[in-house]
Amino acid sequence: MFCFGAEPVAAQTGPLNVTGGFSMTGRGYHVNGIDGRRAPLAANTNGNLQFNLFGLRSGLNLTYTTEESRLRQSVNRLSFDTGWSWGRVSAGDVSPDMGKYALQGSTVRGGYFEATHEKFFGAVTAGQSRKAVNFDEDSPFRPASFQRLMYAGNLGYGEKRSDFFALGGLYARDVAGSINRPGTASPAENLVLTAEGAIQLLEHRIRLSGQLSSSALNRDFRNLADNEDSPFPGFMEVFLKPRQGSSFNLAGEGEIRYQSREFSLTTRFSQIQPGYESLGLQNIINDQQNLSVQPSFQLFNQRLMVAMNYQYGRNNLNNQLQSTLSRNQIGLNLTGRVTDAFMVTGGYMRMGNLNKPGRDFPDPAALQLDYLMQTLMLTPTLMINGGGLSQVITLSAAWQFSDDRSLAVRQGIRPGRDQDVYMANLSYMIRFPSGFSLNSSGNYVLSEAPGTSNTSYGFNTGTGFNLLDNKLNLNVNAGWSANTSEFALAGAATRRGTQQIMANAGANYRLSNKTSIRLQSRAMNNRQTQGAGPAFTELQSEISISHQF
Repeated sequence: MFCFGAEPVAAQTGPLNVTGGFSMTGRGYHVNGIDGRRAPLAANTNGNLQFNLFGLRSGLNLTYTTEESRLRQSVNRLSFDTGWSWGRVSAGDVSPDMGKYALQGSTVRGGYFEATHEKFFGAVTAGQSRKAVNFDEDSPFRPASFQRLMYAGNLGYGEKRSDFFALGGLYARDVAGSINRPGTASPAENLVLTAEGAIQLLEHRIRLSGQLSSSALNRDFRNLADNEDSPFPGFMEVFLKPRQGSSFNLAGEGEIRYQSREFSLTTRFSQIQPGYESLGLQNIINDQQNLSVQPSFQLFNQRLMVAMNYQYGRNNLNNQLQSTLSRNQIGLNLTGRVTDAFMVTGGYMRMGNLNKPGRDFPDPAALQLDYLMQTLMLTPTLMINGGGLSQVITLSAAWQFSDDRSLAVRQGIRPGRDQDVYMANLSYMIRFPSGFSLNSSGNYVLSEAPGTSNTSYGFNTGTGFNLLDNKLNLNVNAGWSANTSEFALAGAATRRGTQQIMANAGANYRLSNKTSIRLQSRAMNNRQTQGAGPAFTELQSEISISHQF
């Protein structure tokens, strides 16, 4: 449903600042030829209120919609945040960032404090990062979880934008008695230590940076102690006692960057060991190794820009899996400004994916996959300015072709999944001194694969202009498209085709700086030109009013 948001816009000028807004939306819907996808009539009302009192922030949201026939309300997260020249303190729901491989993307319900003194900096956070949830037999796919408490901090010296070095640590532990129906869940504890830093050389032209995190994890700290075969380094055993089933893994990355007026080069390498896990991260894919090299040139007084890219990635770092998945990608992009009015952009991309089974796998053809995809792109652009008119003509063309070189294809076990895709788009835009603009575009796509062929083409045009000292904005768009598919079904050639006609119109009138009214209408007609299928027409209109304070 289309609905205006009501965002606070006022700046804080005193100890108490109150902002908010409301919006009301009404919608009508009609369809002919198919079942309706929404109610014929609907209304929606939304209101919100936020306050900030000496850094203490909270708010309230209210929503009523006839489609769900109920009132929904939510009180925003209560939080406190204030700062001064050398520090900052936050309380409530905070999202600290203390390392890409340690603590990032998690919400901690507790507190956060950071401070700086000359070139020294540091931060600490503590609180609950996960609430307790008992196992529910009625919802077996939702696992139980223990309450999780988290403590983290870092201390460093220098400027993060230039030269610096920092050490950080994270400790997280589940509360074993926080739930009485754990199901298959087990309480875990985790210690992560991180070192990161950067240094600049040759008058800031070269920058070396990197970070390394080590994670000691007890997946179930109720297990018996494992002092004889501990995976933890000795210095970490001082803080975390190893248990049966414990693990220790590393994750890190390094980057070398060179920057000059005509040339730049960025090289980055990262590796996450199999089994690496931090309880301060929402999601992480371990068992990964990646390398990227990105050089770029600016030539002929920046009239020609050349950017290249090489990427390599793989998994199965310890050769414990049945196969190794690797990816190689090479890219080249050229941008040339031939004249002040004519510019050409071109590109080439080559990406190969290889799934290689181990030497001892009995049937290599069942797992081995070798897929190569290449793309060529060309986009010339002509800009014409004169007489108060601004015109832009752009032609985009691309050819994407793929080659299935898998062992099963070479041995004749199955056909290859080769595919060729041809794409073209032509667009034209003109803008008049009055602010009136007109744009049109046409596109064509042809996709061919063994046994199938798809063709799509269409045309769109639209216009927009402002009236009444820009208080009223009007826009109208219309388009036509067609699609044809040919494929084999039950040994016989089958052909299907569809056509669509679409139209949109909208108007937005600003009553004041904080109040506006918007009207939007949409129509679509779909029909089958070949083969069986539904023909239908949809109409929808919406009107909305919003106010902010």
